[in-house]
Amino acid sequence: MEVSQVTVQMVDTMFFLLGILGFIAVTGLLLMKRWGFWVTLLVSAATIVFDIWGVTIQYTAAIGFVVPVISYLMLGARKSRLQKIMR
Repeated sequence: MEVSQVTVQMVDTMFFLLGILGFIAVTGLLLMKRWGFWVTLLVSAATIVFDIWGVTIQYTAAIGFVVPVISYLMLGARKSRLQKIMR
């Protein structure tokens, strides 16, 4: 299936933005900042939404669910404990 140039540019832009936000989130988590926790959840949710859209274009985009879903579930399960130790 042929993908339009606009779609390719949109995918590239989203990958770039999610990548930059991911680096910001990881920095916050490594520094044990409360905002790092929330940015990580936000980036994970945005990535899941983006991958849902991606699956409509190419089914192999489903592999993109793995890391954000695991991150979201792990942080969600440890939310109360992490909130106590983060500044």
